[in-house]
Amino acid sequence: MQQALQYLQEVWQQQPLALAGLLLGALAAGWLLLVWLRRWVGRASPIAELALTEEVGQYPAPPPLSPSDPRLKVHGIPMRIRLVVIAPLGRETQPLSAQDASTLLHAAHPHLAEAALRDQAKARVWPMQLSSQGFSAAVQRHTLFPPTSSKKTMWLLVSGKVIHEEQAYGLGLALWAERPHTLGPIHLDKPHRWMEILHWVD
Repeated sequence: MQQALQYLQEVWQQQPLALAGLLLGALAAGWLLLVWLRRWVGRASPIAELALTEEVGQYPAPPPLSPSDPRLKVHGIPMRIRLVVIAPLGRETQPLSAQDASTLLHAAHPHLAEAALRDQAKARVWPMQLSSQGFSAAVQRHTLFPPTSSKKTMWLLVSGKVIHEEQAYGLGLALWAERPHTLGPIHLDKPHRWMEILHWVD
């Protein structure tokens, strides 16, 4: 170690510009390596992206409702829940398991967990998402609906933020409508908006 330091001192005395250029080059190379590693680690692999995709058109039909069952409606259109997606929002939020789906559904709306169970909806747990906007965009990207030649559809995505025990989570719903409609994906930027959008009618 002492010999190496002594050598550097001699080089600095004899060729200071060359040594300074060498050090700057090493720093630049290290910075480029750090940038590359951050981009590589932060990039989702095609396999991971594919694992999140759901083709909801291939799901079996929901079980029929009895006349006494309350109907979930969005903008007056009766809906059935076919897919539930949950994810932590932010790096400090606790991870989730499939058992947490009913808790987050209830946090969004008191009747939502019961409706998802009655409709036999599929539940998916996603890895951490940085924001509710990014989560909603990912839900739209990875939820595949059957193609249609009409402007009307039988499907609707509703996604956004819910709060449970002072922590933020993403909640996404793929809903099947009982009649065609022209509604587009709905992003709920505030937790209280779930109560504004989802309604139950006896």
